Parts: sequence; structure tokens; C-alpha cells
Amino acid sequence: MNTTPKQTESQRTAREAAKELTMLVIGIALCLFGVILLAGTFASDSDLTLLSELVPLLVLSILPLIVGTWLCITARKRTKRRKADELENQILQLAQQLGGSLTTAELAMHTSFSFSEAQRILDAYVKMKIAFIKISDNGTMIYEFEGLISQEEKQRAQSLKELIYSPWE
Repeated sequence: MNTTPKQTESQRTAREAAKELTMLVIGIALCLFGVILLAGTFASDSDLTLLSELVPLLVLSILPLIVGTWLCITARKRTKRRKADELENQILQLAQQLGGSLTTAELAMHTSFSFSEAQRILDAYVKMKIAFIKISDNGTMIYEFEGLISQEEKQRAQSLKELIYSPWE
């Protein structure tokens, strides 16, 4: 079967989302199990004063709570990171389509971001040194992404060998 990079990327994203959902469901189930056991322990009419009876029951109820909470937090962090990566990929693809540069208005127009959200995101890319700002003649800020060049520019590029050894030949 012939798959494109976009298909494999979307398949990978779907698998990651499924893993995150599974982690979240298992985490919630473990938390509920721990809460039910803990509530049952304290609501019980039996006298659980013996250390040999109380400690294992508390461990069996608190341990699932801790593991379940950890799974929920980890799943949430993974989901946030995956969505941030998808957003970054979408913005870089848009910048590539528009010749390697974007304005705030273009980003807002081509995405679901408001103008201020687009401005904040592009400014963050400048702080991370992924993009740099140019100012147009009419004062519009243009965010240019380094490394995003057109196919024509790629074809015109010279090899390092040509640049280094040509002057001495």
C-alpha cells in the first residue's frame, strides 16, 4: 500500500490521541476505584482498628488514586503537547504556502485564531528565533520564517563545494 507522509502523520496523530484517551479512561477508572475503596473503608461498620487490616486496605485504595491521578495528568500534558505541535505544523505549512512569510492578518484569516491570538503566536515565534520581523513600506509587520524557501530558490542554491572551491580554480 502506498501511503503519503500526510497519511502516516495523521495515522500517527490518531494513534497518539487514542493512547491519550486510553490513559485518561484508565486513570479515571483507577481514581474511581480508589475513591470507592477508600469511602468503603471509612463507611464500614466493621472495626478496622487492627493495623494488619487497615494499612493494606488504605494502600489498596490510595495507590489506585495516585496512579490514576498520574495517568490523567500525563494524558492531559501529552494532549496539550500534541495539539501545540499540530498548531505549529499548521502555521509552518501556511508560511511555506505563502512564500516563507506571514502577516498577523494572514494567520488570522487562514486559521480560527483571532487577530490578537495570531499576533501573540507570531511574537512567540520571534522570541524563539523561529521567525524574524520585517516591516513593509506601509508599516505592516511581516514574520519571515528562516529555512522556508521556495522550490525555485532551492534549485538556484549552490553547493558548499562550489562556494568554497570555485574562487581558487
